[in-house]
Amino acid sequence: MAIHSICLSITELCMFRLKIAKTVTINFNGKVTDHFTINSNDEGFKRFSVSNFIPYLSSSSSEEGDFLIVKSNNKTKLTTADFLKSVDEVLYQDENSAIFSDYGKLKAFYFEYLPKTSEYLVYLSDTPFQNKHPETKPDEVMDQLFHQIRMAKNIFKPITNQDKSWNSYEKQLSILERDFLKKLNSEVKKAFISEQNLKSFSPADQGNIRYYTVFSMKPDIDTLWKKLSSVKNNGTIAITDADKIFNYLRDENFRFFYNAEYQQILKTNNSVVFQRKSENSFCLITKTKNNTFVVMKEFPALEQMTADYYKNEIEFYRELFENYN
Repeated sequence: MAIHSICLSITELCMFRLKIAKTVTINFNGKVTDHFTINSNDEGFKRFSVSNFIPYLSSSSSEEGDFLIVKSNNKTKLTTADFLKSVDEVLYQDENSAIFSDYGKLKAFYFEYLPKTSEYLVYLSDTPFQNKHPETKPDEVMDQLFHQIRMAKNIFKPITNQDKSWNSYEKQLSILERDFLKKLNSEVKKAFISEQNLKSFSPADQGNIRYYTVFSMKPDIDTLWKKLSSVKNNGTIAITDADKIFNYLRDENFRFFYNAEYQQILKTNNSVVFQRKSENSFCLITKTKNNTFVVMKEFPALEQMTADYYKNEIEFYRELFENYN
């Protein structure tokens, strides 16, 4: 397996809800055995961060750990035990993975030797479970760590014939991920039940960063949906001051659509996705299958991102929103 293979787009990876990106390497130097050291200054060393686009820790980082690629000329193959000599406690261990406690933090670990390039692939999670409120339960933490190990073990296995339905996605979620999405759904239901004339509600994190916005299917929203969904496949729409209907969104503090040109890049019976042509920012607009809500989620432009950076994330949330109830 060539070293660049880990840079494959998320559509080719095993876990639909993760993004992997090469990162700037911090100084790292750790001795595993007398013949094998992980040193970020060594030639060929590479580090890739893994992030989860389901922010189940709410106010904390969505990072799921790092993959390291390290050259090795040592003919003696490493074992899982070689990597675990200095940890506090091992809770789970097999031939190439483990869950252990180190300085009070539980971590998932995986390694694999790549014979074609004489390299080791090493995965190590560092999820700050302690930042979640309410506090995570032991079974929730272990379940998430096993999900991380499963992801690492399948990193080079491409997705084939992926069932892109909400039922399929939901079955693959961890306890923490599933409970997080249920919590957001519960907040939305509670908001609209408690205020019958509510136009919109946005579940948000502790820093008031909105995850998405749910609009009640009122006449203005119905008009907006019809206007946006009427754009032909790969067609464009130019919004000007004359398009007063978009003021409705801005009045509800949803500000993706302003005076600019947008291209529709995806269309289904219940969803459309637009890209702002001046930058790589996207917006998913979905009418729920029960015709009760229109849900909108913005995917902002980033300093460094590939053309399909948001592809799987948009597909995941499209299925989630279309089945919203």
